[in-house]
Amino acid sequence: MPRLVDQPTLRSSLALATRNVLATEGVAGLSLRAVAREARVSPSCLLHHYGTARRALEVAARIFARDRLEEMRRRCAARGLSGCLPDQPEELIDVRAWQGWLELGRSDEDVARIVAAARRWQRALVGDALDYRIDGPELDGLVAVIDGLQAALSVPEAPVPLPRAHEILARASRAQLALAPPARQPDESARWLVRTSPIQL
Repeated sequence: MPRLVDQPTLRSSLALATRNVLATEGVAGLSLRAVAREARVSPSCLLHHYGTARRALEVAARIFARDRLEEMRRRCAARGLSGCLPDQPEELIDVRAWQGWLELGRSDEDVARIVAAARRWQRALVGDALDYRIDGPELDGLVAVIDGLQAALSVPEAPVPLPRAHEILARASRAQLALAPPARQPDESARWLVRTSPIQL
């Protein structure tokens, strides 16, 4: 049954519901009606608060990407580069949802901008997790490995097991570090930005 909600609660419910629909039903199952059902509000409630389904989708994408990156930053601070991948099977829902957002970004320019900003932040987090020892193509290559591992963790049939994904990432990072020329040291403001500022998308 639909429920009455305030704006902050609705925003959180919208982001969580969209995440759940993307993770379980994929892009094909994403609709305003499906998100409203998952959020336990009426579709008209979402339209009343956001004006259009597209605006609701943009808000959900922004919240999801910000929360995902904040969690990744927290995990990288605690575990280093392995924090870019989930540690527990229950964390895979976010990885599956992120794959959905990437797919949506191919056809929706608002989501594409949010995804592009999130990917820039992810690249900065990877650089920071490695204490800026690599840069340029080596860093881009490692980010591509992380993207590929996240996709491999998300496939419905025979996904890569989490321990194996972490092992692959560790090997790839050692290889990239061995090949890379010494990277320039970033100024302290770059380090401070990644470690302390709220992620703005």
